Amino acid sequence: MVTSSRTFKPGVDAGGEHGRRRRPPVSANATVRSAPVIHLPRQQGPEDGVVLTPEQSRSRRARSIAIALVLAALALLFYAVTIVKLGPGVLDRPL
Repeated sequence: MVTSSRTFKPGVDAGGEHGRRRRPPVSANATVRSAPVIHLPRQQGPEDGVVLTPEQSRSRRARSIAIALVLAALALLFYAVTIVKLGPGVLDRPL
């Protein structure tokens, strides 16, 4: 532990009385501690979770496919805009 000849004064920084507040010293052990882990018992069975109807499953799949297509289109749009902004000379470079 590093000690200092100066004493800690709340509301005063190390450089003097400039009105800036300074945090009190914190021990290293206080910053390393983690939150306790609580293990809850899991019950197995059909009541564990949500069971979707076939119509809900189809709807979820269709929504997932639509989101994937929109994301792919957005990626292609970004790629195309990047190529356009770089100019046509970028495609004629030697490999």
